[in-house]
Amino acid sequence: MNVENRPKSPDKYQLSRKESVYLLKKNSVELVFNAGIF
Repeated sequence: MNVENRPKSPDKYQLSRKESVYLLKKNSVELVFNAGIF
């Protein structure tokens, strides 16, 4: 069980981290865009 989960964990973590960075950039762009309007 432990050996099976080990390879999956880094991929899942990497994916979620990649998504987090993507969402962070998206939110930053939206904030800058909204700030530019005001």
